Amino acid sequence: MENLEIFAESLKKAFIAIGIDLPDKKIKEIAEKNLEEAGEFLLFQKYGRPAVKIAPRQLPSFEEIVKIGGFNNGYYAHLEKNETCRKAIFAPITSTGDEELVVYWENENQNIPGGADIYDYFKSKGFEVIEKAHPSLLVNAMNQLTEEKLTEMGIPPYVNIVLPTSEGSLLPRGGGDLCFLNAYRRGGERRLSLVGFGGDWSSNYAFLLRKM
Repeated sequence: MENLEIFAESLKKAFIAIGIDLPDKKIKEIAEKNLEEAGEFLLFQKYGRPAVKIAPRQLPSFEEIVKIGGFNNGYYAHLEKNETCRKAIFAPITSTGDEELVVYWENENQNIPGGADIYDYFKSKGFEVIEKAHPSLLVNAMNQLTEEKLTEMGIPPYVNIVLPTSEGSLLPRGGGDLCFLNAYRRGGERRLSLVGFGGDWSSNYAFLLRKM
């Protein structure tokens, strides 16, 4: 916030110097947008791929999850009905620092192995899953990853955004399948759901990963 105020004041002086008089509210909006774009550029430079910086934020309810993540097609009801899923989603957040996550998507010919082999595959590329990743990371990431932003990043509209995690914290689907949490995307619609851990991963999936 302090950086925003300093930048906004500098912008105001620069505008006045060239004869442009804008309301403080408008100057603050311009400053905020420019700082956001600069941050995104620096993240891309740092990782060589699209990335987001996520501040920890507790998830209070499924209604708020839908709002925060822009899930205009709601959520898979099993996430609320299943005790294991519900407890994981609303577990207290213990991390206080921001998390920088790469949005990992290779191309339209992507074919990543499923099951435990996925961990070695990501390591071979210089990335890793977040150990016991809290589900809020995906929801809060989707708050930033609007459809417009994903398009700018080169992520097609049919690509789901997956939060892979360690085997010990996989979530169960109806029928007992172990899964990653998944933001399903199709035709502008979004739905918070689960996706099976075992199958291979086609170009329909992008992953939120940490750089090793």
